[in-house]
Amino acid sequence: RGNRGRAQLNLFTEAMRDAFDEENFVTPRYKYSMVNVPMGRAGVVYGMRKIRTEYKIPTADDIYEFAHQLFAQVQLSSECS
Repeated sequence: RGNRGRAQLNLFTEAMRDAFDEENFVTPRYKYSMVNVPMGRAGVVYGMRKIRTEYKIPTADDIYEFAHQLFAQVQLSSECS
């Protein structure tokens, strides 16, 4: 099931995939690690790293079902696609 969605990635150029990459549209999230150093310098020492998110690539069936539900909800005919 997952291979069919990945095989269809060749329909788009790499520049097109980069332009519409999900990373361009989400707010980045970070994980902070704070350390309190007693008797040390005033302030807080911390580390920060970006949280990587794995995205599920939708299959053709997932896209069809989404579009079908959307068209049914807004009462569009198939000629509008």
